[in-house]
Amino acid sequence: MQSVEIPQLIKYSMTPIDEGVLLCIWEPAPLSESRVRPFLFMARYRLASETEAQQILEYYETIYEAAPTETPA
Repeated sequence: MQSVEIPQLIKYSMTPIDEGVLLCIWEPAPLSESRVRPFLFMARYRLASETEAQQILEYYETIYEAAPTETPA
């Protein structure tokens, strides 16, 4: 299993499966009284190839790079 972090925003893992690759992407977040899982979101994709997984990952990276890092006052 390959697991990597995109600087301070999202993490992902690519795991080989019989049908191809399982790509998991999530944004970590601390647990709290209202958050029972340690992430803001998690998406799982079953894909035929690592190339397809890389394309989806690049899309997420593009979105997160374009997102503002601070909320305007």
